[in-house]
Amino acid sequence: MPKKKMTIEDLGKKIDHMDQKITKVDQNLDNLAIITKKGFDQTEKRFNNLENDHEQIMLRLTNVAYRFEINELKQRVEKLEKKAGIA
Repeated sequence: MPKKKMTIEDLGKKIDHMDQKITKVDQNLDNLAIITKKGFDQTEKRFNNLENDHEQIMLRLTNVAYRFEINELKQRVEKLEKKAGIA
């Protein structure tokens, strides 16, 4: 089967078709970039919220005595009250 010779018009049509495909790919890449940026922005916002919440929790914990320390102090106070005859 002999190959058909390509004319300038045929070549122009192929170039136009390829240009349309490249434009679609470019648009898809732009859309993907926008979606990805939105995803990263949301993730960054969530991480910032987590960091702030973590900071608030840590501040609260630094002001709270640990349970075992409270129990130990309670026992010591009870011993002192018994020795002093208060309890």
